[in-house]
Amino acid sequence: MDASSLPFVALGTHEYRVEGDLLHIRYRGQITPQDAASVMNLYREIRQQHQRVFDLIDGRAGAELLPESRKVFMSMTNAETRTDAHAMIGLPMGARVMAAMIVRGGRLLRISNVEIGFFSDEASARAFLDEKRQQLLRKSAQPQKASRSSDSLNRQR
Repeated sequence: MDASSLPFVALGTHEYRVEGDLLHIRYRGQITPQDAASVMNLYREIRQQHQRVFDLIDGRAGAELLPESRKVFMSMTNAETRTDAHAMIGLPMGARVMAAMIVRGGRLLRISNVEIGFFSDEASARAFLDEKRQQLLRKSAQPQKASRSSDSLNRQR
């Protein structure tokens, strides 16, 4: 069975499903601090399993991010919960500005360097995430520059 055909699971007034390294969330109404903490815990679980996290956020049914929830997202963002890319569908301009501010805040605080894209349809959002996944996989497949250990440096003296 294709992961995108799995049923959604309730999360407060919202719903989500995990599709491998992707968390697909359909927000409906206010995002409470408890909702935010649950999402961050889902990110942690996905990262532990896949070493990467992509987020497909569908806000077409209305998504209102409370100030307290914004604080939860920011305070819980760390190496275990960070995402690699967000694709957001159908967010109104105010929500887009807020999302961009959160991303910018994470970059300034050096706790996240997530990429974000805004889309009007799911196919475009998924294409963006697929592209970001491929970039990440290519980057991780490149051989790392060999660095000399301090032992080999000490022997050369």
